[in-house]
Amino acid sequence: MFKKMSEIYKILLVVSMSSVVASYASVISQELLDDYYSGYSDTFTVGGMISGLDGDGLVLQNTGDNLAIDKNGSFIFETALVDGSAYYVTILSQPTNLRQTCNVSNGSGTLVGGNVTNVTVTCTTNTFTIGGDVSGLAGTGLVLQNNAGDDLAIDEDGSFSFATLLDDGTAFAVTVLTQPTDLSQTCTVSNGSGTLSGSDVSSVTVTCVTGTFTVGGYVSGPAVTGLVLQNNAGDDLPIAAEGSFTFSNPLDDGSTYSVTVLSQPTDLSQTCNVLNGSGTSAGVDVVNVSVTCVIKPDDIFAGGFEG
Repeated sequence: MFKKMSEIYKILLVVSMSSVVASYASVISQELLDDYYSGYSDTFTVGGMISGLDGDGLVLQNTGDNLAIDKNGSFIFETALVDGSAYYVTILSQPTNLRQTCNVSNGSGTLVGGNVTNVTVTCTTNTFTIGGDVSGLAGTGLVLQNNAGDDLAIDEDGSFSFATLLDDGTAFAVTVLTQPTDLSQTCTVSNGSGTLSGSDVSSVTVTCVTGTFTVGGYVSGPAVTGLVLQNNAGDDLPIAAEGSFTFSNPLDDGSTYSVTVLSQPTDLSQTCNVLNGSGTSAGVDVVNVSVTCVIKPDDIFAGGFEG
């Protein structure tokens, strides 16, 4: 009887000790796991580098996590992602103060046990054209410049645009390098200078005006009262005395002229003839028209001879 009781006690003791060991083992295992995971994070950040940024207003996005960027250098999105999550970095807003275009490289993938640091954002400043309109051009040889270079030959009225594009924010200054030469013209520039502000410039105005020149010459004769000259059947010019004359209305360069006698002198019977009276204005005043008046031979002896 006593022997059986002793065996039962031993069995109970073994069972009890096994439970205690199992309990302690469970606690130790949990502590080991806690210690292991305390140095391990299952979320990671997404970031990278930005270069070339000169404007304001750049905003990046990673699956809804917006990040405003105001300078070049490294960046990290605020929201960490669970390991194994996909990431997708895009441009939400391009820079606006200076117009720039920013592009993303290495912007998408899946987190694999570490932070992402190789997303690259590269920004380049947008470029724009400088141009406008030319009017009144009749000659040849007009050459425009922008910023003392980028020469642009103009051969007709209408729109123009310089070949070289300029970065947004760059100053421009359109000038006339060479005036037209075939006809004497003066071309002037309006709205020719400023600073690019996010769009092409098309408001530069170049207006060309043809130079004007006078027509004149010299009248000779004993008495020219009543003499009236004309140019191109108009612009009547009474001549009061021998000497130089000039018509009132100047002519555009390249215009033809034709000087004639509208009325002969009246105080003596004279005939006035014009030499060098026609031609084409060629960039200078005409001063070589010659009007010579002579008394008719019959009038020389009209009063007879006194003896």
